[in-house]
Amino acid sequence: MLAKRLGGLGKFQPVLGVLVSVVALYFALRGVDWSAAGEAFQDARYPLLLPALAAMLTALFFRSVRWRLLFYPEPGLKPGTFFGVLNVGYMVNNLLPLQVGDLARAYLLGELQGLSKTRAFSTVVVERIVDVLVLFGLLMILMPFISVPAWAAVPVGVAAGLVLLLGGLLVAFAGNRRWVHSLLEALLRFVPGRFHENFKGMAESALDGLAVLSTPRILALVFGWSVASWLTTTLVLFFTMQAFNLGVPFSAAVFVVVMTSFGFFIPSSPGALGVYHAISIESLVRVFELDRGIAASYSMVAYLIFYLPPLVIAIVFLWRENLSWRQLRSWTTQQAAVEGPD
Repeated sequence: MLAKRLGGLGKFQPVLGVLVSVVALYFALRGVDWSAAGEAFQDARYPLLLPALAAMLTALFFRSVRWRLLFYPEPGLKPGTFFGVLNVGYMVNNLLPLQVGDLARAYLLGELQGLSKTRAFSTVVVERIVDVLVLFGLLMILMPFISVPAWAAVPVGVAAGLVLLLGGLLVAFAGNRRWVHSLLEALLRFVPGRFHENFKGMAESALDGLAVLSTPRILALVFGWSVASWLTTTLVLFFTMQAFNLGVPFSAAVFVVVMTSFGFFIPSSPGALGVYHAISIESLVRVFELDRGIAASYSMVAYLIFYLPPLVIAIVFLWRENLSWRQLRSWTTQQAAVEGPD
């Protein structure tokens, strides 16, 4: 079972995370002029980090609204719970490798709102697909304004193509339950009978989570909130770039958001530590010809603005819900796949 495999991986998570972070940080910080980095810290206009922080909180709120929409038309769900659980998921991703926060927030939302964990996780998958498509769209809009290098455009284009294919398949599944049921019945011939009801229930829950893909109005709203959240996230970086006097256009913030976000999507070190810095610094140095030391100082502060707010919000939320980190980590590796659907 997936959960058992995740449990086994849990033994190696700290070692794997540290290894990836160390390697990524080496590539991120090699050749940095630390005197230039120090001067950048001294000359930074720190009051401009306040609107960056406000933009970060706004982006998190927009994402929680979008996640709630993915459960349409489920009644009685509390928006505040979605906001808190979303940040808990980000906190787990920032503390543990392999993006297990997505599993944790699906399980936690199911526990708090009485929802199927399989359905909750299927909405997280939809989120990922929509995010990749929106980010790829931003990159396409950006291409006439900057010279996007092949090392950036080609991998992103390939990833977007694969996600578009996956999204098309999920739309087909969501709009044709009878076909999915027929396919499932054919596959269940190879599965012991005692597991049939569990698999059927999980399939139904997953289809419920994908139902929004066959509802054009809700899907349009989901894309609208996604665009709003990513543009607000871009403002986070733009204000931070202004604080460090980088002298780059708004397009630089868009480009760095796209590149670093794809780095976050790759299961790696906790919070993409090192991976984020390497991508951010290389983007600014190679595309916008900034000094590596200045780019490094900026990336360190930008990372903290992304890292700290979800951590604080998640801690407060867990405290209010009387939940502990030990419980949360246990749920991350022993999820609903063990128990079957609700």
